[in-house]
Amino acid sequence: MMNSVYMFREFILVFKHRITIWTRDVSHVLLITDFLLNKMFVNLLITKHFEQDYKPTNH
Repeated sequence: MMNSVYMFREFILVFKHRITIWTRDVSHVLLITDFLLNKMFVNLLITKHFEQDYKPTNH
């Protein structure tokens, strides 16, 4: 009985450790994705802005 309880506790510890690492990795990926999306968005805004600026006006 004692042995299985010990194994179970070990399993929980390892599992928690894995979850922590996985969560950290996911948060890194999310940060990078967020950064890239923001970059793309800013580039898009700049492009749109310049397109509007340099479009010949038909007055």
